[in-house]
Amino acid sequence: MRKWMVLLLTLGLTALPLTGCWDRREINDIAFVVATAFDKQEDQYIASVQVPLPGQMGSVGNAGGGGGTSGEKPWFIDSTAGKNIRDANIKQQKSLSRALYFAHRRVLVLGEDLSKEGIAPVMDVVSRVPQNRLTSFLLIAEGLGRDVLSADAPTEQFPGEMLRELAQNSMKRPQMIKHVVEAMLSDGIDPVVPVVHVTKTHPGQATPSRTNLQMSGVAVFNGENRLAGILYQDKAQGLLMAMDQSRNTQVTVLAPSKDGYITVVFQENRATIIPEIKGDQVTMHIRIRGKGSVVENESTYDLGYNGNLIKIERLVQEKIQSEIKEAVEEAAHRLHADPMGLGLRVYRSYTEDWYRMKKDWPRYLANVKVVVEPNIHIEHTGFTTLPFGRKDGEITR
Repeated sequence: MRKWMVLLLTLGLTALPLTGCWDRREINDIAFVVATAFDKQEDQYIASVQVPLPGQMGSVGNAGGGGGTSGEKPWFIDSTAGKNIRDANIKQQKSLSRALYFAHRRVLVLGEDLSKEGIAPVMDVVSRVPQNRLTSFLLIAEGLGRDVLSADAPTEQFPGEMLRELAQNSMKRPQMIKHVVEAMLSDGIDPVVPVVHVTKTHPGQATPSRTNLQMSGVAVFNGENRLAGILYQDKAQGLLMAMDQSRNTQVTVLAPSKDGYITVVFQENRATIIPEIKGDQVTMHIRIRGKGSVVENESTYDLGYNGNLIKIERLVQEKIQSEIKEAVEEAAHRLHADPMGLGLRVYRSYTEDWYRMKKDWPRYLANVKVVVEPNIHIEHTGFTTLPFGRKDGEITR
């Protein structure tokens, strides 16, 4: 009996240090932040957080479900001003019954005004707090970032998820926070970030319009990590092609028959940048290789007739050449930015020249010569080479 008592006493004393999950937090006490927006208004930073509401997430879009009230949004946004980002977050926490938890955040949106003043200060809090993951996608908003988080985003349960999908499909290598910080800390390359803005749907008179989200271009930063400008449409595509970052590249050209347009989509496109230095003249050779398919021909032009497809390839090459040259010259000459990393390539190929040019690199960049060398091959024309639905007498050869 004594042996059993001693054994039980020993086990009891051994179990005393085992206090269980003393630091646990119940899931009902946590507010999972899925997206954040930072803005700057005068001397105040505005931090906005988007938190899903599980009770309202019974369906896609804004209709409530799963125990929530019908018509209520399945997410909640709180915006608070502070002296800096952390100060705003602390004030936010005082008005929330649940603890903000940022480890599940997938998207960070920076407002346009804040980006123009510089993004380096706000990157400190993102990298300093362990909860903040550097694999979150970074986006620049036209206008205020909090307006982007407040969009309806009808196809997803909350805007943060739609922003994540849009950011993921915007480039071959989507811009995460770690990629932007890497460019900020490197010589000879400047950050470039996708731009998003709020738009409206127009379903018809019977159905009210709703707000939606759309990628509209790319934001180019200068050597001071300030927003230098935004490139849209063809220039945005041209810059991404030069950076070898373009996805789902599409080029539309006027057919030789002058009666309609032909659209080519590329399944493959690769870009190589080769610098050349002669004295103080820096030349950027951009070589583009691409394989595409014709997805629409609204003209009467016969693509299969006696070398006509080669003529279309030439037109596409000329369009690509123009897009890339205009985009690179816009970034380098007018915005004094180097999103292509030309300075980094000069450093790798002409190290001595780079150290000579480094201090005055914006001046060399403003006078850089751009040479685009496209090599485009159209592999497919679809199920037919003839303009579909045209009679023989209407076809142009």
